[in-house]
Amino acid sequence: LCNTRPCPFNALDFRAQQCAEYNSKPFRGWYYKWKPYTKVDEEDICKLYCIAEDFDFFFAMSSKVKDGTSCSDNKEGVCIDGVCEAVGCDRILGSKASMDVCGVCKGDNSTCKFFKGQYTLQHQANGGARSIHVQEMEVSTSYLAVRSLKKKYYLTGDWTVDWPGRFYFGGTVFDYQRSFNKPESLYASGPTNETLVFEVSHHFHSDRTSELL
Repeated sequence: LCNTRPCPFNALDFRAQQCAEYNSKPFRGWYYKWKPYTKVDEEDICKLYCIAEDFDFFFAMSSKVKDGTSCSDNKEGVCIDGVCEAVGCDRILGSKASMDVCGVCKGDNSTCKFFKGQYTLQHQANGGARSIHVQEMEVSTSYLAVRSLKKKYYLTGDWTVDWPGRFYFGGTVFDYQRSFNKPESLYASGPTNETLVFEVSHHFHSDRTSELL
């Protein structure tokens, strides 16, 4: 929070750095490469959970991450003494300042341009989209899928259906929600940094697409 310059683009994530410190330490007699595991309950996000690379087990390496570690990719705040403390968009600890839907700190949405409606044909928006919300009208047997222009699937596709959760692609974090009795939804605060193609897939075959830059 005291750093006035952004971290280098290829800088190692602070939480990843803390997990990597255990690479040189034996764990139950063996050495592993550790990376952060963040699919934990809200009350545990400030513990240092790490997962062994190429293995399916994770472990709480420490009851507290180091002070200043981000709580999570999609939640503004930092861990202080094991507790997630709020940080406003003005980068002040404890501040309640927030961004409006188009990314202006303490804004009132007056500079935003909105695209909304029901789309069955190609729809294109210019620029890095923010506050993306895609939702089914009603429960169906179809699945939301997202891919790049080069047909690399980030969410569902290639004969698989992803479980609900958070997915990082296109320069932002997407929150994918799906249950048996509620319509699917996909949300991201943005901004995106590449053209994404949203598809409605039925039995893994795309029915219709919508483009978003």
